[in-house]
Amino acid sequence: MSIGDLAVAERVRPQSMAQTVSELEADGLISRRPDATDRRRALLELTDLGRQTLAADRREREGWLIGAIADGFSEQEQQTLAQAIPLLTRLADSLICP
Repeated sequence: MSIGDLAVAERVRPQSMAQTVSELEADGLISRRPDATDRRRALLELTDLGRQTLAADRREREGWLIGAIADGFSEQEQQTLAQAIPLLTRLADSLICP
């Protein structure tokens, strides 16, 4: 994925995304490589450290969400949330890939 692709996906200006990408690269979380079909573009990929950091962040967020649901919702409400997952997934997918 290129910086331009990320900017479009995140609905930010390419200049803002370029700054974010530079910071992520400086932290060792992503790397750039030339696009084989267009040498003017750089493609971005997660480094091993980036993948580990992303996985840890997801685990933390999931843990928080699981705890919030378990502590804040009745069993019936939890079942309702579980039944809504396919609909929420469709909604999220439609927002990511319109």
